[in-house]
Amino acid sequence: MAAHNDYHYLHCREMAVDQRTGELRYETSSPDLPVAQIIGPKPLSRDCHSFSIEIAHPGMHSYIAIGVCNRHYPAHRQPGWKANSVGYHADDGGIYFATGSPINKFGRVGVGEMMGCSLNFQNNKLTFFRNGNAIYTSPSLSVPPGGFYPVVGLHSHGERVTLLEREPWTPNVKSVPESEDVVYHSLFCREARVSHSSGTVSYDSMSPDLPVGQFVSECPLSPICNRFSIEIAKQGQSCCISIGVCHRRYPGNRQPGWLPNSIGYHADDGGIFHGRGHPSAQGPPSQSR
Repeated sequence: MAAHNDYHYLHCREMAVDQRTGELRYETSSPDLPVAQIIGPKPLSRDCHSFSIEIAHPGMHSYIAIGVCNRHYPAHRQPGWKANSVGYHADDGGIYFATGSPINKFGRVGVGEMMGCSLNFQNNKLTFFRNGNAIYTSPSLSVPPGGFYPVVGLHSHGERVTLLEREPWTPNVKSVPESEDVVYHSLFCREARVSHSSGTVSYDSMSPDLPVGQFVSECPLSPICNRFSIEIAKQGQSCCISIGVCHRRYPGNRQPGWLPNSIGYHADDGGIFHGRGHPSAQGPPSQSR
């Protein structure tokens, strides 16, 4: 039986989530060392307006951050680096307000300490907390369409934090039908959205970098389950769709077959890619139904 998901998200990029404990850890093999993000499955609301984390391990640099962002916040960006986002960073204690430089600093946050975030819906002011004590309250914010989503960022190897509440990490009941009982579990779901009722995987990124979307299964292939398949519902702008296999730590922003320990079959040119950026064999391109 598949493991039960206690912690849900809209996007989880370059990060692993322990569904039993709520621990988040930086996990990427990409040479780019991208920012890891987990963005909650639903915006903050009057019923659930706050969340917090505890730092379990600072990793190499303690590039740990908590904050809010809009639904289409770009990949590879810490909370507060870009528009429609505010973030509180552990490495320098900085408050980042849609810019790459802090507007205030409140000292480095260490192991065992808690970082919290709360949005006041009466005045749209955001307050950050350190160990339960308020350290900064923003001016009234302009709330983006769809609201502010909770977000946690990590950006160096070894970093681990623990989510201290189940909310706001439970499913968005407005977008998930009550009758839905099929869940497609993933090790990584990067720049992609999965419909758990239909199994449709859609490219879902507003990042200006247009990164590769990936859906990597939670479980490896086995003698009992040794194959899988997809049907192209819509080819999009370029039909850059592929299927294949890879190792557990396959880098983000890479199609199947582009790098070693992966083989991919690509729809746009019918190419078979075997650990490099050029096809080793080629057939007719695939088309949408």
